[in-house]
Amino acid sequence: MFWLYYLLPAAIAAAMVWSDYGALAGLAALIVVPALQSALLFWVSDRVTGMFATVPAEETPRPRPEVPLEVGEKARFKRLMLTDEAEGRCEATRRFYEDLMATIDKYVEVESGSEGSGAAMVSSMELADQQEAATHADDALVVFRSRDLAWSGFRFGNDSFRFRYWIISAVCFTDFLPAKGSGYYEVALEFKVSARDRPPGANAELYRSSRFELLLRRSDSRSEAIAAALTEIARVLGARYEYQSYMDA
Repeated sequence: MFWLYYLLPAAIAAAMVWSDYGALAGLAALIVVPALQSALLFWVSDRVTGMFATVPAEETPRPRPEVPLEVGEKARFKRLMLTDEAEGRCEATRRFYEDLMATIDKYVEVESGSEGSGAAMVSSMELADQQEAATHADDALVVFRSRDLAWSGFRFGNDSFRFRYWIISAVCFTDFLPAKGSGYYEVALEFKVSARDRPPGANAELYRSSRFELLLRRSDSRSEAIAAALTEIARVLGARYEYQSYMDA
């Protein structure tokens, strides 16, 4: 059946050309049309393969030692660095923090505030006690969960937000490797509830995840740092962590 659909256009084209321009032109059409179809099929196959083929397991980012879970008065927390390089880290982490808050707010109520508010479950004093000399407090992303497991959340700089604990089921990191494009990163969060703005009657399962890009240029070292940070976030939030990679076609 496949060959019928494949050769039928060539036969029709050859018959039309034959009747108008003669036998040689008809035979030429019979040869050229399948060749063009084959070239088109190979091009489509190359695009699809580049878009969806995953990278072998040995090319996944190398794991890093687990960050210790610190204990504060109200919450347990981890201080994370999104990248190893200081240049651009503060801006990228701020954008990541804001994207996390905006994404989570689509699914569950988010409470935000600065130092001293209810959302700030990790204080600056607790962070100062745990800070290492080699790190910069302004660049660190803090992920926390309350000691009674009622809340989880994030802190960056002097800003914090919190939301109901155990509402996120998965933290997914997609690494688009350079191919025809320069590569980039994407983070997806999967939730145990559907989006609050889900249209009435819509399938709830289709509204349980959201994704966003990271404001960072791709490199192997950044992939390792981001993968490590997202792994730690998943641990604190009680979610599973998933990594996948595709070619940036």
